[in-house]
Amino acid sequence: MALGMRPDLTGWGNGAAFLENGIAFAIQKYQPHHIELAVATFNERAIRLYTKSGFEPIERFQQETNGGSYEFVKMRLYPGVMK
Repeated sequence: MALGMRPDLTGWGNGAAFLENGIAFAIQKYQPHHIELAVATFNERAIRLYTKSGFEPIERFQQETNGGSYEFVKMRLYPGVMK
């Protein structure tokens, strides 16, 4: 499953509600033991949002994407732990 906000809709303070709704959908549909995501380390706003929502970093790795190689961080959330 993927979750992403259109770039022109970012920066308006809707990130937490958007993320919470996406996580609620995933929990209801899939009942996961945990939820993982990967985000480019240069995306500091997203990382702040994920951290405030209870995700914890578990791994860093290089990923080839969009014609380059970028560092990503894998983050994990256990349902019921959202802040």
